[in-house]
Amino acid sequence: MIPAPEGRLGVTANRILDAAFTVLTRNGLAKLSLEDVASEAEVSRQTVYRHFGSRDGLLSAVIVRDEEEMLDLVREAADGVDDLQVAIELGVNAVLHATAAHPLLQHLLRTEPDALLPFLTLASGPVIGIVGPAVAEIVVARTPVIGLESLEFLGDMVGRVVVSYAINPRPDVNDTARRLAAAVAAFARELAVE
Repeated sequence: MIPAPEGRLGVTANRILDAAFTVLTRNGLAKLSLEDVASEAEVSRQTVYRHFGSRDGLLSAVIVRDEEEMLDLVREAADGVDDLQVAIELGVNAVLHATAAHPLLQHLLRTEPDALLPFLTLASGPVIGIVGPAVAEIVVARTPVIGLESLEFLGDMVGRVVVSYAINPRPDVNDTARRLAAAVAAFARELAVE
């Protein structure tokens, strides 16, 4: 886990999320209890509820924070790269390598995939809702003539594909990133022409 900058969340919220990450890694999703998280964070259970509302709210916040950190990696990878295809390839490569090395994600995919997958794959879940706009951000900075509706569709589509490859990776991550970037860049160019 990459430590979150204190500016995004308050100190207590970050401490709770760090504790939740630790408890999830130790106990898994099925045995995640707010009492254990509160004890690990050295706060009251009411403090956990006040910050996150529920067990699912806490789990979503853990996932969103990790996703935001991965998106920062994508932005850093694509920063200063003008070519859309290269920027997407670098960004996808960063995400796929980060998810392959993510201890909690890999543990939960092995031990409790049915409980984890809704958070990762549902359009209303925390991951798709973050990945799509980030992809759109990369595309619009390099192909600004795409209409908003097409841009949203492209971001959603790429987000879903990247999540799919993150949870069920192909053996050659670099080749996957290269091929996906080529397809997305070609599709973005088509959308820009319309």
